[in-house]
Amino acid sequence: MLRVIFITVISALSANLVFGQYFETQTRRCFNPNQRPGACVSIYDCQTLLSVLQRGSIQPLDTEFLRASECTGGYGNAPYVCCTGDTGFTRNTYDDDDDYSRQPSTVLFPVGFGEGRQRQRQRLSEVAGGGRDFNNIGGNGGSGKQPRDLTAGAQTSAAAVLPRLPTCGGVTISNKIYGGSDADLYEFPWMVLLEYNRRSGGLSTSCAGSLINNRYVLTAAHCVKGAIEKQIGQLVGVRLGEFDISKQTDCNDYSCAPAAIRVGIEETIPHQQYRDNSRNKENDIALIRLDQDIRFSDSIRPICLPSAVAQERSAPASGTLYTVAGWGRTLRSPKSAVKQKLQVPLVDLPQCQRKYRERKVNVVSSQLCAGGHYAEDSCEGDSGGPLMRFRNDAWVLEGIVSFGYKCGLSGWPAVHTRVANYDNWIRSNLRN
Repeated sequence: MLRVIFITVISALSANLVFGQYFETQTRRCFNPNQRPGACVSIYDCQTLLSVLQRGSIQPLDTEFLRASECTGGYGNAPYVCCTGDTGFTRNTYDDDDDYSRQPSTVLFPVGFGEGRQRQRQRLSEVAGGGRDFNNIGGNGGSGKQPRDLTAGAQTSAAAVLPRLPTCGGVTISNKIYGGSDADLYEFPWMVLLEYNRRSGGLSTSCAGSLINNRYVLTAAHCVKGAIEKQIGQLVGVRLGEFDISKQTDCNDYSCAPAAIRVGIEETIPHQQYRDNSRNKENDIALIRLDQDIRFSDSIRPICLPSAVAQERSAPASGTLYTVAGWGRTLRSPKSAVKQKLQVPLVDLPQCQRKYRERKVNVVSSQLCAGGHYAEDSCEGDSGGPLMRFRNDAWVLEGIVSFGYKCGLSGWPAVHTRVANYDNWIRSNLRN
């Protein structure tokens, strides 16, 4: 499991040379957990520790070494590590050579986040999810060089196009959810806004989706075909890295995000058994193939599918909290300019089925229900967006917002397409 993770390291001798390529500012000297001298640099510029993080399976001792490598005094708000040639603990670091479970007594552990408006530093767990693109901290205040392509080598065949930890589902600056509030600037970077050519002219945004790799978005089938084509228009593109649709540049108290990007659509793939006129919207799932590969950054990252994390031993209990997010209706407006987030409780399937029978709707096992509290729900503009849960150290796409009875009506949960039931369908429709 990933807890508080950093990235890889270079040799102590070459560190100064390599870091000189990345920084015009002076680096600070430090000692790593093995008491070897190194340079305190952004974790993204320490290739040896980065390689540890990118291994297929990270061992607990690797996690401990990465966490213990954190240093202070770096420039900017990136997570910093003491970079040397070490990729793990050496035996002489310990008083007892046979005990590999203890931290060296000389290592200071990272301090937690400060309160209030103090400048925050990312923890290693956030970097495990892809963290910020530190070459462009503060919008136009970066070094000016092109960001490194974090997707390089990640997808090589149809069987490998779905990313796994730590590429997908990364933790962002705040992973606490509060019902009905604005999301943080870099929160839920997999969220995608769908754009349509209005029949009356111009572009319109409606529906959302989730980026699942560097080429595909997962959304609801009713967002790509059927009534929406008559009511709004044809789906023509997606917007990635969006936060506040009313602003050109999105900023928080600490930095500004890169501008959102618009990407065209090469192909839409609604589920072949979806029927737009069905009352229960069964098989309400679709893939959108983008017309270009997407470079991941702090504001654009994929979410994990359920198959990317360990299978749960038992089904989540009724009342388990999930998270929805989107730009849909709020109590004050038919649409929200700012990305919203909300916690909703899981509703037991038989209970949900009984409720919807009142409307002559047959909810099936490939769907899941969540919500049902007054004024707390996913609404029209959230269609196709993610129903998420943070588990196994990652955000997991558990459901796709499909339909509900009205919006925010007490006792009526929203119905979602259960993503785990469509894993084979998703994989069979992906291509390089």
